[in-house]
Amino acid sequence: GAVGAALEELQSATAPGVVDPDLFIGWDPMIWDFGSDTQLPGLTINGDVMRDGGDDGGPDDGGGMGGGGMGGGGMGGDTDGDGA
Repeated sequence: GAVGAALEELQSATAPGVVDPDLFIGWDPMIWDFGSDTQLPGLTINGDVMRDGGDDGGPDDGGGMGGGGMGGGGMGGDTDGDGA
């Protein structure tokens, strides 16, 4: 079933089950990059981690998501110059 968790719990999980034994169980670390304890998990596609920590509609690494990225209206990447 579904498990509720606070944002801080989701961010601090650096692997399945680390923070809570029910959190992210079954998530394959070869597909999901759990990042640091301040990041949400990011999906790995063709070697690029798709994570929008800057909430600017593009991935943190600035590439791989042209045409609007993760729901944003930009061309992917750091559209607001904040480095994320």
